[in-house]
Amino acid sequence: MNDIHQGFEAKCREHWNRMGYSNPKRLKEAILEVFTRNTDQHYAITGVYRLVIPDWDEIEKLVGYPEAGTELCLFICRQCQEFDQKYHPRCMPGGAWLNFGFSVNRDIDPWGINFGNCVPVLIDKPAPLTIAKI
Repeated sequence: MNDIHQGFEAKCREHWNRMGYSNPKRLKEAILEVFTRNTDQHYAITGVYRLVIPDWDEIEKLVGYPEAGTELCLFICRQCQEFDQKYHPRCMPGGAWLNFGFSVNRDIDPWGINFGNCVPVLIDKPAPLTIAKI
C-alpha cells in the first residue's frame, strides 16, 4: 500500500467518524437526504460517494470501489431501486448502482465501510503561476 492510498484511507475514515456515519441512524438519514434532493441517477450516485469520500472534487477517478457492509449495501440498493422506479421507470431499478456503486464486504460491520480496495487518481492540477521579479 503506498502513501497516497494510506493517506486516502485514513482521511476517509476520519471523515466517516467526524460525520457520525458510524451511527446507522445518522448514516441512513444522510443517504435518504441524497435521494430526496436529486432526480438524476448520476447525481444520486455521486451524492452517495460525496457522503463518504472527502474532497470528492479533487478526484479524477477511483481505481476499485469502497466496500460496504451487508446492511449498508442493502439499504443503498433499496434506495436506488425506489429512486429509479420513481424517476427512471424505463431502466432496471438499481442497475446504475450495481454498475458503479460500492462492493459488498460480508466480513465488516453490517453498516461499516472499508476504503482499502480503492485508490484515488487525483486531478492533475497545473502548478501555480509564479511571476519572476526582474
